[in-house]
Amino acid sequence: MEPIPMADNKSGYQFATWTSFIAESQIRALLKYNVKYYFAGGKPGIIPTDIFAKILADLSVQYVKDPKMALDDLNYGPTGGQPWFLKTLAKRLHDVRGIPIDCETQWECVSITNGSQQALYAILDTMVDPGDVIITPSPAYLG
Repeated sequence: MEPIPMADNKSGYQFATWTSFIAESQIRALLKYNVKYYFAGGKPGIIPTDIFAKILADLSVQYVKDPKMALDDLNYGPTGGQPWFLKTLAKRLHDVRGIPIDCETQWECVSITNGSQQALYAILDTMVDPGDVIITPSPAYLG
């Protein structure tokens, strides 16, 4: 693999000479490809800011009219997620994905995490015993 120079003299940064011999990581090589779904690190440019701004403006109007709604929406909620959201998600999983779940009685079986790191931890913590062998591809995980 060819060394990738990390120092860019035009920008004024001068790294140690040895850093020019650091090979490109497999993760960085993968980031060069355009993909439909991006499951890696943060990518702030992916948010449709025009739509997002309209949603925030609409919510702001509602919050002025109903301050309790703002407090309910913006404060900490139940650890497992808001029941209305879990019920809605259960219905969507049933209707769109065909997952056999009773949306009225089994919505509490739906789990929400704060991202892939927490999801992976929860799965591994509940499904893997000490000493179990886990096989992963390389590169395995960007997180």
